Amino acid sequence: MSAEPSTNRRNFLVSAAAGTVAGVASVAVQATCPTQAQENASRQYFSDFLTLSCELTGVSKLDDNLGRQYLSRFCETFGSKILTDLLREYCTILTRCRSVRDRLKMIKHSIMDDEYRGAAAEQIIYLWYLSAFYVPNPLDSENREEKEEQSPTEGGADPDDAPKSGVWQYGTLEQYEKTLIWPIIGAHAPMTPGGPMGHWKDKPRRWLAPDNESI
Repeated sequence: MSAEPSTNRRNFLVSAAAGTVAGVASVAVQATCPTQAQENASRQYFSDFLTLSCELTGVSKLDDNLGRQYLSRFCETFGSKILTDLLREYCTILTRCRSVRDRLKMIKHSIMDDEYRGAAAEQIIYLWYLSAFYVPNPLDSENREEKEEQSPTEGGADPDDAPKSGVWQYGTLEQYEKTLIWPIIGAHAPMTPGGPMGHWKDKPRRWLAPDNESI
């Protein structure tokens, strides 16, 4: 997993966010008049999302409650269109590929190497491991170019307005505390309680992998 998404995937982050309102509105309409078919489809959609999340993170069992929160956050941030396409492609791969080797090969080819599906998959990985999305910074020169052409800056550039490649968009404190990164490195989330008073002076009892296995 790279520290930053490749710049050629920036279009996904911008265009997907633009379609968020329509995606959320569609979900809202369905929520107002639920049917058995819609409920079944909703459960299957979540199940597919959780299964894909396990595949992308390498963790066999993920928290269902956290998964529902992350699914909601993804749709609110990027819209449901790209996620639906990603899940459809993943389900197709599961149907066609019998061996793990073939499945992983197809995931790389059809998902990770695809500009838009790959960018969406990266965001899901970031979400589980860091509880955050990596999105374009509105101060980035690439995003400001059109605006600056319309409204030229007077008096020179502001040093605090330096362009950056992107920003991390975090969720709740609970999500931050439950990210996969902490048990992997044998630590607790910074600025949160890690144990009883004075626990810091004792050697950690063990380090845990995401599947709660000692490492």
